[in-house]
Amino acid sequence: MAHIPQDWTVLDEWYVFKNMAVDRVHVLALLDPSSDPHGQDAYKRAPYPVIWCAAVGKGRVFYSAMGHREDVWDNPVFQQGLIDALNWALGKTPLDAEPNYDAVVPAPTQ
Repeated sequence: MAHIPQDWTVLDEWYVFKNMAVDRVHVLALLDPSSDPHGQDAYKRAPYPVIWCAAVGKGRVFYSAMGHREDVWDNPVFQQGLIDALNWALGKTPLDAEPNYDAVVPAPTQ
């Protein structure tokens, strides 16, 4: 994530997740749905993870919910993020995947 700007904004399709193993994931990026121009009720929620990683035994797992649009794949920031993720998954960079969900994901509002 070193090459992804803190305030990176991209237009993409996204989903609301259920049953995420929050005690095992290291959140790398949050989606802020407050900018949804359609104001759909299902998306009126606190920011939530769209990119995360985890250590599973000696393995490394990387997940990104991004990439549903061709222009996202053409985006150099997205491309560099994938290269960085592949290097991490191949063990070319430090593991650094301690679970952090509770520390970085805002609690849902009522």
